[in-house]
Amino acid sequence: MRNDGRAPVIEMMLIEFCRKAVFFLRNWQIYVGRDPQCVSGPALIVFPLIPATLFCGLAGILAIRKKVKPVQPGGDLYESFGRAIGKDLASLLEGKIAATEYLGGKSSLEEMERELLDLKGEEVFRRIFFTEEEAQRLKDLSARMSAFLTAEEILLDQKAGCLSTTDLETVNSGLVLIRDLLWGLDHDILDNVQRIVALAGADGVADIDPEALPKYRKLNSLLNCLDRLEVRGRDS
Repeated sequence: MRNDGRAPVIEMMLIEFCRKAVFFLRNWQIYVGRDPQCVSGPALIVFPLIPATLFCGLAGILAIRKKVKPVQPGGDLYESFGRAIGKDLASLLEGKIAATEYLGGKSSLEEMERELLDLKGEEVFRRIFFTEEEAQRLKDLSARMSAFLTAEEILLDQKAGCLSTTDLETVNSGLVLIRDLLWGLDHDILDNVQRIVALAGADGVADIDPEALPKYRKLNSLLNCLDRLEVRGRDS
């Protein structure tokens, strides 16, 4: 019988498949006929049941609830921004830092972008929504970012002639990213808290059922997209 070397490969694939199957069965919970929002991940839900929703295709047979990585709402971004503004325009003009170190440099700016994205996660947004202290911390961060941008832009207008073209571009790029972070914090997180409360017809956050929040958030996201499309349509 001819041996073309495929048998060992197939055997290794089967072993790997069995290993992954055992890992799955040991670490994932399996439910039948449950609402995905009412179970903790990681979980596999067969025939998911969501009130007032009729599925078709695979969505009506299988749903996956992933395990959510815990993130401290606002904490990391607040602290990262605090470190970044220690390397501000005044420090650059005084020669204490190089232009590439402005606001902590590229790595610091990218880190803050990731941390803002983390705040948009389902479980983290839930904590922000229902915990006034977390929401207030982000409001304080928003005010701090806004004040910093105003001060930096005033100083830049006064001292732009002291910077080379390359350094000026680096500073402007950093300020644009902080402005984008501020916009995302205000419009994608803080404003949406009040929009969801209004959408639910509630008097306040406390009047909203935690289990209903994901549905209101998805509907609010859809309305936001439609609103932005309408604005872009008018602008064009």
